[in-house]
Parts: sequence; structure tokens; C-alpha cells
Amino acid sequence: MNYFELIDRYLDNSLSPSDKMAFEKELLTNEDLKTDLHIQKKMRAYQQIESNVKNQVQQLKKPSKHIKYRWLWAAAASVLLLMGVFILQENNNQKNKQALASLTTPPRYSLDKGKPSDNQMDESISVLFNNRHFAAVIPILEQKVQNNSKDYQALLYLGISYCHNNQIDKGQTSFDRIINGDAINKDEAQYWKAICLLNHGNIPAAKQILSDLKQNAKGHISEMSKKLLQII
Repeated sequence: MNYFELIDRYLDNSLSPSDKMAFEKELLTNEDLKTDLHIQKKMRAYQQIESNVKNQVQQLKKPSKHIKYRWLWAAAASVLLLMGVFILQENNNQKNKQALASLTTPPRYSLDKGKPSDNQMDESISVLFNNRHFAAVIPILEQKVQNNSKDYQALLYLGISYCHNNQIDKGQTSFDRIINGDAINKDEAQYWKAICLLNHGNIPAAKQILSDLKQNAKGHISEMSKKLLQII
């Protein structure tokens, strides 16, 4: 069963209790599903309005000495206006969806050529993380951090991996170790801590961090925080 069939059955309240629970759990982390559900709700609302207007038009079409045809034009204009508003809204939603994806997609793991590294370990991390195999990359990143507790790059990617693997507390702890240490990537850690909170529904806390970054961070982190605040 595809998402659209699931959404229809969810809105019709025809899912089994277990399927409904699974669907609502998926909604917590699946942005595409959230967007599709929102669009489907809008479509249903629009279809109901359109149906009501058509019924009114049919009533006006009935023979009567008192018919005033301008109401037919008004009804038709209402339908066109609603269609225009709906299309404009969905275009904006699509643009926001694309912008949100670009601002919340994890950065690629790249090797730091300026520092000595375990090539085999780093290459494994690069392949696994960049292909979003977060559960598989976590033990390797943990080992890398254990080897060097001040490897803040590895700690950042470990935090991101934890969050995408639904290990929220461990993710927040990893970010806080960077923020409270002597790292140069503190703003980046704050940003991805906010993304972690956002992805798991804690929007107020995420907004607070992003607002602070917008005011106090430098460079691209401040700009990304500003753009994200305009969307969420």
C-alpha cells in the first residue's frame, strides 16, 4: 500500500488501530508524509467547497421568474478564486519543503587532509554516513571519539547519526560536548542540535537555538538559521 492509499484510509478513519498507530509514529519523523497529509487535507477541503458551490449553482439554475444570473457568475468566480488560492498555497508549500530539505540534510562526511587519520576507519565512516547508514556508522564513530575525545568533527557526525537513529539523548549529549568544549565548530553543533530537536517535534526549543544562532553565529550558520526560522 502506498502513502496516498494510507493517507486516504487514515483520513477516512478506516485503518486498524495498529496501522493507525504505525502511521502516526511515521508522521513524527517523515517530512514527506507530513506534507502529503497536509496536501490531501487541503484537497478534501477544497473538494467539499467545490461540491457545495456546485449544489448552489444547480439550485440557481432551476426555473424561476426571480433568477438573477449574476449569482451564477459569482459562484463560478468563487470556484476559480478558491482554485487559484489553493494552487498558490501548494506552490509555496513545495518551495518551503525543498528549502527545508536543503537546510536539514546532514552534511557529507569528508576526510580532513590536513590532519593525520586512520584512513580505513575514515573511509568506512565516509561511505556509511554519506549513504545514510546511521546505525552502522555509529559504532565506528564511537570508536573514533574514544580514540580521541577531542575529535570534534567525529563527535558532530556521531551526534547527527544518533539523532537520525532515534537516540535523541545521546545525540544531544554529543552536541553538548562540542558546545561546552574548546571546539571551533560550536555554532555548527548548536545548529544540528536544533535540527535534531526539530525533527523530533520539539519546535519551541529548536526555534530558541536558531534565534540565538541567527543573532550571534557568524557566516553560513547564521544565514541558515535565519532561513530555517522563516519556514518553521
